[in-house]
Amino acid sequence: MSKLFFALLAIILSIVGISEYNSNRISPSHYEKVLLTKHFGDITIKDTSDFIKVQNVVIDKISHYPVNKKEIDISKCLMVNKGLCYDRSMILQKIMLLNDISVIPVYLYFNNTKSTNFLDLFSKNVQSHSIFVAIINGNSVIVETNYKQSKIFKNMKDYITCTNSIPRHTKYVYFLSNRNGYFIYPEIIPDFYFAH
Repeated sequence: MSKLFFALLAIILSIVGISEYNSNRISPSHYEKVLLTKHFGDITIKDTSDFIKVQNVVIDKISHYPVNKKEIDISKCLMVNKGLCYDRSMILQKIMLLNDISVIPVYLYFNNTKSTNFLDLFSKNVQSHSIFVAIINGNSVIVETNYKQSKIFKNMKDYITCTNSIPRHTKYVYFLSNRNGYFIYPEIIPDFYFAH
């Protein structure tokens, strides 16, 4: 009994520790705040209409094109005005955090067949998309990172059924930004967190 207890305790402490570490890593620095404000102008978000405005500006200014790098570095993305969904997601998450808005990453995954199951999460051939949930004035808002948003999605079911960017059989994992641990240094640590 005590070995099981200590094993579970070690797992829980590891998960909490990694989540806290990653949350601290994505917290915007003073330098990033200056860069974001200089690049996008007014990034103040007080309500969902401000959110829509800021999300649209980011999608307009950062073209959907890869930046040659491993770890996400928003300064490189801003310098070349390029980034994929995970780059845009990190930029938008940092803007939310600057506005004291909590964020929860969501890892979407799907395959090219007509169905996706949980085990596809571990497949090399799975397609993926990086979005997140922002908690704006106590309400959950799904944040799209590939297209300009004109409406508010309050839950994943609405988002998956109303968007054309992903198939209806898409599965998702909350608190996970990337299954590989690739984007938040060091890459041996999984990219899961809750940032507030």
